Amino acid sequence: MIDPASSKAVCLAEHQHVAVKRVAEILMDFFNAPVSPGSVMSFIREAAGWTAPVMAIVENAIAASAGAHFDETGCRQGKRLRWLHAAATECLVALRFHEKRGSEAIMDFGILPKFNGLATHDFWKSYLSDDFKEVVHNFCRAHLMRELEAIAKGYEGQSWAAELKKFFSKAKRATDAAREAGNLALAPKIISSLEEEYRRLIKSGLRANGLAPPDLKRGNIGEKTTPKNILRRLVEYEDGVLLFIRDLRAPFDNNEAERVIRVAKIKMKVSGCFRSKWGAEAFATLRGYIATARKNGVGAYRALLAAFQGNSFIPDAALTV
Repeated sequence: MIDPASSKAVCLAEHQHVAVKRVAEILMDFFNAPVSPGSVMSFIREAAGWTAPVMAIVENAIAASAGAHFDETGCRQGKRLRWLHAAATECLVALRFHEKRGSEAIMDFGILPKFNGLATHDFWKSYLSDDFKEVVHNFCRAHLMRELEAIAKGYEGQSWAAELKKFFSKAKRATDAAREAGNLALAPKIISSLEEEYRRLIKSGLRANGLAPPDLKRGNIGEKTTPKNILRRLVEYEDGVLLFIRDLRAPFDNNEAERVIRVAKIKMKVSGCFRSKWGAEAFATLRGYIATARKNGVGAYRALLAAFQGNSFIPDAALTV
């Protein structure tokens, strides 16, 4: 049986975000295991090697799923800014570092190019590339509501923004109630009423900013301001914005992916940055593996121990593809 010190070391470093030197001290103090910081780094590298094939299977399973969440965040590797890209479903998580944030990185990640389901994400332009025409785009309303709140507080004469934020809250309550009641869809009259209210509020915003829909279609909005920019998006991408009331399968927000990448921010607070490229990539591989295991009821330590024993955890959802 593999010495469990290796699994404990990786679990502490990559799941609990404990500094490598402190991991070595903890293993010695609590388990009388004489492990050096260099050995901890070797364990991390070995664990990433064991789990990388599993993550390739998970990535393919996400690409074949009916719905997935996508997000990205910047992380420091030394003095360089790199981007951690995430894709997640209810039971699968994949993470990948890349030098870039945009379309090239998304293509290299390889999930969205093969995906033809319902993709939940923010308004980052690269997700809307012509390369992903088969994707059904579902926009994060929580992200929109934060933007609307900033407009309502930061700009005069933009009461429509506060009203639209309230609209999203009301519409979410309606969709949540419908799901709890076991309904597959909102009643057509409710959908029609919500759509009319949305368009009324958008028209109010356009008037407040001296705009009309034709101006937005041509991109001729004059001085670009935050209210004008968000109004353009809300008009141009109405289908994706209102999808959650038309299709109850569409999630309201992108919290599934945002929770996944939040661990990178914790890592940055603890370590400041990744010291090496391989360390960053090992972190992405192992965090994807651990997050997937935990979503399927398997703890981080147990999953890592299985990996070191040559029997890495693979969720049933990934094996059915």
